[in-house]
Amino acid sequence: MGQTITMCGTAACSTSTTSCSGTFLDPGGAGAYANTVGTFTQTICASSGTEILHVTISSLNLDQGGGPSNNDDFRVYLGTSTAGILIYDAPEDVIATDLDFYSIEGGCLTFVFIQAGTNNGSAPGWTGTLECLNTAITPITSATNIVTSGTYFTDPGGLAGNMDGGIASGASCSLPQATGYVSSSENYYTICPSVPGTFVTINFLEFNVTPGLSFAEMVILDGGVSGGIIGSYTGTTLPPSITSSSPDGCLTLWFNSATYCSAGWLALITTGATRGSNIYCCTDYECSGGCGNWICVSGEFEPNTGGGIGCVEDLRDPETRSCSSNGEVNSTWYYFSPVTSGTLGFDIVPPNGLDFDYAIWKSYSIGQIECPLNTDNPPIRCSFAAANGPIGLNFTSGDLFEGAGGDNYTRYMDVLAGETYMMMLNTFSPGSPQANPTWTWTGTAVLDCTPVNGVLEADFLDFYGRPAGSGLELIWRTGSEISSSHFEVLRGSQPDALTAIGQRPANLAPSRYSFLDDRLATGTYYYQIVEYDVAGRGTSTEVIEIHYEVEKEPAELIKIVNLLGVDVTQNPPRNQVLIKMYSDGSSEKFVSND
Repeated sequence: MGQTITMCGTAACSTSTTSCSGTFLDPGGAGAYANTVGTFTQTICASSGTEILHVTISSLNLDQGGGPSNNDDFRVYLGTSTAGILIYDAPEDVIATDLDFYSIEGGCLTFVFIQAGTNNGSAPGWTGTLECLNTAITPITSATNIVTSGTYFTDPGGLAGNMDGGIASGASCSLPQATGYVSSSENYYTICPSVPGTFVTINFLEFNVTPGLSFAEMVILDGGVSGGIIGSYTGTTLPPSITSSSPDGCLTLWFNSATYCSAGWLALITTGATRGSNIYCCTDYECSGGCGNWICVSGEFEPNTGGGIGCVEDLRDPETRSCSSNGEVNSTWYYFSPVTSGTLGFDIVPPNGLDFDYAIWKSYSIGQIECPLNTDNPPIRCSFAAANGPIGLNFTSGDLFEGAGGDNYTRYMDVLAGETYMMMLNTFSPGSPQANPTWTWTGTAVLDCTPVNGVLEADFLDFYGRPAGSGLELIWRTGSEISSSHFEVLRGSQPDALTAIGQRPANLAPSRYSFLDDRLATGTYYYQIVEYDVAGRGTSTEVIEIHYEVEKEPAELIKIVNLLGVDVTQNPPRNQVLIKMYSDGSSEKFVSND
């Protein structure tokens, strides 16, 4: 039976307790707290160094109702005092439920309650429960993990520093292994729920990944290793709580420690039936499981549709083999495939004399896009020459790879029908918006404009919307559906900020689909359809823009008057100019001939 901890009610009081079970109440206990002026502090610590204190505030109510606005406050700090990190500061007049707070391993939480004045009245306060989580449980350390709720996930150094994360590039760490993760280690962790139909949630309890010149980071993907990028995290700020929205319920975390050591992280993995709602990071151009532009003809192409500068690095060594510098975030991905064998070259003319760099990878899975971030394959062509102006593949250069001193061109490619290529085009000089480069293909090979076994699991034929009653009907058709699972409908008020509003199951055959987005207000909306295959995220339609006008109810005739304003509705005179008056305030002149 756990103890009951009641926040002290004496002005400027401060108490400390060690407890792993029981309840935590406001100064009023089971009732409302009293009108008392002061700052009250309660520190609660875990019972041992291998435990994490978890406090759940099931209800928090500082709203006194009516009268002056409440200035009372409730705050939570990591550690034994207010010198720790502030992790929660209640909004004014807050009413909240199910607030979860975690200490660090073997640590404490400090709760501060501030009553600003007796004229504010009283409120119900809060009710909380205490538990301790045992970090001695074996944490996640392998590449693919099927987990139950309550599993821990740590950096490669482990909780006690006795788990070797491996050395990716041969560098060594100057710090003892027990103090943090190994330097230059690169690891993937795919975490999936043990119960089908549930979804993984990750909550970071500790996070310290060295920022700065090391470029250490954690990238979280929705689903498997080709899932959409949810975010990239570094430094000491705790990442947000993240729940998978992938059909398989999984999250994948890719960690690159670069060349420095830090304390690492500790996270709690839970599972539940509620699916997350994730907006992917810069989906128009980040290397994220097939997002990018499939091209097959010469012309003008729009780069960096997300606004000029990305929100996460697409690649870094060793994936680029030094083909782009660390910190590259200003790139667009392009995919192409030849329908006939032959030679292939191109010229890209950047606008305004900008400095463009490129890297090209060949997919080793015929007809499939492979993100180099996930495969670790080297590029087959690369140019990061410092010179401005046209770049490309030509028939006079002999080099396959050139650095800053290059001439912007490398050797053409000998290609076979059906092969798939991925190209990263990076603008060295950031800017927003970027002007469009002109792309001209050369050589004897012909590119495929309708790849049936390429990036498109579902071959979208068209996608459009039309008014339908009080909303819009979205319609799309597919030419093929090889391994599609379902289609997700996205909507937003901006083209780069779309969220899911519904789904349609895939028919696994060429089909026509429709989705009604009902009860819309007048305005401009942006829509996109995303196809999910059985392995996770698939392909997307283009984003379309639709303006919707709410249909007005037809106005009713109220009365008919003459030019003097006399009501003649019951007996309109003939051959006179009369006026019809409507319920919406409008009027209409007419000549009565009846």
